[in-house]
Amino acid sequence: MVWHRLTTVGFILYWWVLNLYWIAGDSLLRDGDEEGHVGAMELFKDHWINSPFAWLTEMWMGNYGEYPPLFAGTMGAWWGILTQVVGVIPPSSLWVRGALLIWPFLTGVAVARIAYRLGWHWKVAGMMMLSIPLSLGVGRHFMLEPMMAALSTCSICLALEWKHSPSWRLALPTGLVLGLSLLTKQTALLVAPLVLLTILFSANRTLPIKTLGIAGLGMGIVCLPWFLSQFETQQSYLTASAEGKIAVSIWQQFSFYPLSLPYMLGLLFPLLFLKFQKPQVPPWLWVWITTLLILISIPKQYPRLLLAWLPIIPLWIAFCWKENQAHKTNLFFALYCSFAIWFHSFHPFQSTIQGWYNQAIFNQIDDGCPQVWIRNPSQTDGGLHLIADHLQQHNTPHTISILGSPTIPCTIQTTHPWNSHLDPYFRRRNLEVHIESVSDLEDPRWQDADIQIKWKEDTIEIPMELHIVQ
Repeated sequence: MVWHRLTTVGFILYWWVLNLYWIAGDSLLRDGDEEGHVGAMELFKDHWINSPFAWLTEMWMGNYGEYPPLFAGTMGAWWGILTQVVGVIPPSSLWVRGALLIWPFLTGVAVARIAYRLGWHWKVAGMMMLSIPLSLGVGRHFMLEPMMAALSTCSICLALEWKHSPSWRLALPTGLVLGLSLLTKQTALLVAPLVLLTILFSANRTLPIKTLGIAGLGMGIVCLPWFLSQFETQQSYLTASAEGKIAVSIWQQFSFYPLSLPYMLGLLFPLLFLKFQKPQVPPWLWVWITTLLILISIPKQYPRLLLAWLPIIPLWIAFCWKENQAHKTNLFFALYCSFAIWFHSFHPFQSTIQGWYNQAIFNQIDDGCPQVWIRNPSQTDGGLHLIADHLQQHNTPHTISILGSPTIPCTIQTTHPWNSHLDPYFRRRNLEVHIESVSDLEDPRWQDADIQIKWKEDTIEIPMELHIVQ
């Protein structure tokens, strides 16, 4: 019994340590979407420090672009708390970025609890959910989908708890958590509400009108103020989302996510082909699977959008898994999942897999730069840390003059030009810097600058010349 428990505890500790180690070693320039979320977080950080009431109001009903503000508000508050305790720190700090892991971890806990409530192999479900490469990859970044997937899965988990023990005390938090998932990202509308309705109406009792009313009240209190106040903006956003970037065939449209499945699951993919007895899957799980058709029908497709549907796979495997010799099963699965996490986080072969996927699958549906979430940690930050190190050693006002405007290749993933990264990078480290761009070496702004940056070529992959004026 002791070893039976230690396997689970050891796996969880391994999961946290390895993912924090990955984050600590990563300094890649942020993707354009991710940088936008960090910018909103920065505003909420200031709200939290200056006026918690304003922070709450803005997170509940504020306009911060096309997405709801819950993620930015929550992470911004955490960033603000750390700022109040330890001083100014950048979002790339392990203390800030490491907190992002709570969302994939919470998803794993919710999946394990669902399996436990249904009498399935809950440890297999939890371990597999925590080991899916796509969930981990996106979960290490400042993106909305991991939080949305966690809250969406938690709302389904609470609905099953209500079905097992019906009470308004469970119906209300079910609606509240569902509302929070909708206030994270609109994609939650495609999955959680339909699954919840199926669970509530499949209960062996009279029509749960009272339960639906209580759950709906909880959901409405949380998310309706924002959606009603942003109605026109959301109409435009949903219209844009329903339009594809490039013309694709019906085959490409409907095969994108299925063909992406081996990439998303990595070494866990072979588990789908294990020979199990035909399972009697409950109706709500079939509904969960069926809602994938809604996602597939939307032309704007990215692998990260699938996060709210990934829990289906661990639950299916857990339902089919043989229950005999549980302690051996736990040990085997923990070792297998541990190796999968390490392989898709640190093995150099992962970059080759990414290249194959981009060429064969992703580029057929999107003509832009691929968003690379499953990858090794990188130090390719365009030399920003070199400049920051110098400024931190000489903490006085500085002028930076830049000759050249390098392009950033798709492999680094960002959609912002290099010069645009400078101001937020230094500001978030409390460094006072004045930045100028020049076109020739005779410009007085170049000659008078404290730091001169000259790009040898037109790409960031060729190192810059950094000259510190003494």
